[in-house]
Amino acid sequence: MSETLRLACDGCTVGGLTVPAFRLCAGAAICLHLPGRLDAPAGQALVEVLTGKRPAPGVQRFGRVLYAEPATSPTTFLGLLRQGRLTPPRPAEWLQRVAGLSPTDSAAVVERLGLRPQWRLSQLAMNPRTLLGLEAVWAQGADAVVFQTAGCDPAGLRRVFEAVTGHLMECAAVYLSFEFWQDDRIQRNHLSGAACLEVTDSTGISEPLAPVEGGS
Repeated sequence: MSETLRLACDGCTVGGLTVPAFRLCAGAAICLHLPGRLDAPAGQALVEVLTGKRPAPGVQRFGRVLYAEPATSPTTFLGLLRQGRLTPPRPAEWLQRVAGLSPTDSAAVVERLGLRPQWRLSQLAMNPRTLLGLEAVWAQGADAVVFQTAGCDPAGLRRVFEAVTGHLMECAAVYLSFEFWQDDRIQRNHLSGAACLEVTDSTGISEPLAPVEGGS
């Protein structure tokens, strides 16, 4: 495995989260286990630090580190108008806008993912949205990807992990794993073969995760 560094952290505190020291090399992956949900402000701040959108002492990037945000589009008429649209985009159109893919290449990605070209993003569940987000990052030539799997079902989780593992040699990975409630206990997902590190709540005021009726 190459020892070329892609991301290095000497340990830092971001939005109340304490991130341990780590080194991410080309061809490798790590799991950062978050103490809560990624959509919390602290989780968003961590994504910004890892991708270089927010400076933090002791965090260095060697190449392009991008966040694979699941494919999404405005759901309101006004939001669509701001993008010059009247309807939500199709997956291929989203890839062209976000990743700069050609119509031919974007259509090939959509077909490979098993999506119908006429479907719109608003019709897609989180499984294909997450995969589209990863495809967009890889198409942009990222050296490392930061990703998460919130909202994916077990089948989608497997597909995402297989896709990430299959791209590790050209794109290292940071998996942001969060707690969820299932089978009457708190659980986490793990990316096989990746080193796992605990991100802790340095404020000491986070509330325990409560069960959510009807899912995780």
